[in-house]
Amino acid sequence: MSKKIMALAFCAMMTFTSTFADFDPCKFNFGTDWDYLAGNQGSGVANSVDYVTKWIVDASFDGNPVYSKFCEYCKNNNKTPVFYGYIIAKAAALGDANVGGKLGTEGAGWLSSNVNNVVNYYKSFAQRVASSFGTEKAVIWLMEPDYYQYFDTGNQKTKLNYQQAGQWMGQMIDAVKQVLPNALFAIDVSPWIEWQAGRTASYYGAFPMDKIDFLFTSGGIALANSDKIKNEDPMTWGGLYSTVKKPIIADCGYGAGGGCTGHNAAWDDVNNLKTRIGNGVCAITQKCPNGGWGSTISSLNSSLANVEVKSCGGVVPSKFTLSVTNSTGGTITRDPSAESYAPGTKVTLTATPSDGYVFKNWSGASSSTNTIVEITMDASKTISAVFEQKPANVAVLTIKLTGGMGSVTKSPDKAMYDKGSTVTLTAKPSSGISIFEGWSGGGLSGSELTKTITLNSDVTVNALFKDTAKVDTIHIEAENFVEKSGDKIVAEASNGITSIGWIESGNSTTYKVNVNRAGTYALAFRVGSGLDNADFTIAIDGKSAGAISFPGTKDDWSTFQYETLSKTVDLTAGEHTIKLNYGGAINVDKFLLIMNMPAPIVTGKRVAAAGWQQAQITTVRGGFTAQLPSGHTWSSYSLFDFKGRVISKGRVSDAMSQLSFSNLSQDVWILRLEGNNGSTSLRTTVMR
Repeated sequence: MSKKIMALAFCAMMTFTSTFADFDPCKFNFGTDWDYLAGNQGSGVANSVDYVTKWIVDASFDGNPVYSKFCEYCKNNNKTPVFYGYIIAKAAALGDANVGGKLGTEGAGWLSSNVNNVVNYYKSFAQRVASSFGTEKAVIWLMEPDYYQYFDTGNQKTKLNYQQAGQWMGQMIDAVKQVLPNALFAIDVSPWIEWQAGRTASYYGAFPMDKIDFLFTSGGIALANSDKIKNEDPMTWGGLYSTVKKPIIADCGYGAGGGCTGHNAAWDDVNNLKTRIGNGVCAITQKCPNGGWGSTISSLNSSLANVEVKSCGGVVPSKFTLSVTNSTGGTITRDPSAESYAPGTKVTLTATPSDGYVFKNWSGASSSTNTIVEITMDASKTISAVFEQKPANVAVLTIKLTGGMGSVTKSPDKAMYDKGSTVTLTAKPSSGISIFEGWSGGGLSGSELTKTITLNSDVTVNALFKDTAKVDTIHIEAENFVEKSGDKIVAEASNGITSIGWIESGNSTTYKVNVNRAGTYALAFRVGSGLDNADFTIAIDGKSAGAISFPGTKDDWSTFQYETLSKTVDLTAGEHTIKLNYGGAINVDKFLLIMNMPAPIVTGKRVAAAGWQQAQITTVRGGFTAQLPSGHTWSSYSLFDFKGRVISKGRVSDAMSQLSFSNLSQDVWILRLEGNNGSTSLRTTVMR
């Protein structure tokens, strides 16, 4: 258990020292308003916050030089820009209803007549944000504060209905997404919605929630020390989250018309924060923080380092960055080489020491002692290689893994050996996933799993594996659970692997899995345990699917192996719930659903009429193309990754004959084509 404690301390240290960071959906975030930060850019608050908010007070980006200054600051200081998108209110020139304006009576009528202008305002503003800030990182849009007032409350002369509100909000979001593909969106919390007769669920249910990442409060009355969002209204934090299932960005310190009401110390209480985090809150904005809030944030970051935030796994940017630092004594290469990567992309890093130096280990996203590591881009990460000068009387053993998934252990495991030392090498293919094909280099050959080598000089040994997993394999990372039972369960990163640990007997984790193709699947789990034995049971859609029991690794919590369920399961296409019920201490990295046999495909006449049989998929390196037949009736497409997440969407016109996709990771991708005559899904793989 001591190794786990060290890993936990390392995680806390990283969270504590990462002050110049942007919005991270896997931790609690702190932000302040540009009105404060513009005059305090060298303060501790400026150094500590993750994001900065700015109200859009007129519809033209170029009409107010503050916007470009704001975007440049966020870009240069690694802060996430967050816009309160009050474009409708300002474009209407009716004024804020809270300070004597007419939005409370005439806003809905104005919007009904000007919705196309509003959509164009958003697109134009987003284009200028893209020019000033860039498109690689996320920009968060808090869409139209008080949007609810246009249709269901107050004294509107012309009221909107839920369907209009949702449709028009979707158009505004799409306009921004066209130019800022990594943008994230939040919908205003309206705590005055009466908590009865399903009204709240009906309101938010009319919105395109697949395009919305957060809810947010506006108006600065959000309570930290109460289950209620506002004292005078019935809506609660937990009730709202359980209904809408979206994490909440809270704010405080805003008065009528955007004035400042001062620092709210209740949001500095760590116990208040932990309770609100449990209710779905993922961030707090202090409009007018006190001068010591930077130190407060550092302390709170340390205390909250291992508290689970509900946005983790649910809010995922379109791309992640990998920062690679070259240090003295060697270089690092990456494959594929890019500034940013789609979620799930696997990046291979190779450390090459200079003459007179040896590679010691990786630091940051991996602590492996292998010169080659594979990093899965499930978040933005930083990594560096540590090299040291080589003494004259030592030899270096370099292990290179080629082909499929697998690992090699060295006994004894050292970065350098005295010349004449004997080292035992053991190849470990992934059970059910790969096989070992053989050794080469250093005088080794053959396919025995264990070999012994004597080191009289520097030696490089190659271990060749071959993947045996079928194309129709679904990968589920253990940390991407939708529900857990066990307060201590946390995600831990070690040796380039992110797993969940601190699991105890009686704990469980639950996952939502999208199966795109019906069939018979085998289940393989990548697990480890420092105990003598470990076991867990699996339930699919509430029914028992079997159990797994395996010998542990005797206090080595970072060694993982694949354990396969003894029987296969039949799964229909669609969403399934998989629950793992743990019988003791265990670490879980991932699990795989490996198709053994597809279900028969039955094609209806309406789908066949759209000509889907003639759509041709051609795989190219890093992507694929879909050739559409002449006269097709497709009107839109959606591209899904292997986790069932939508990566991109778009329109398909009658005149289009080809769709092309590039810069994709090596994996399975699903292209769904939709039209008036039905829809179909086309499966392809991508090669690197």
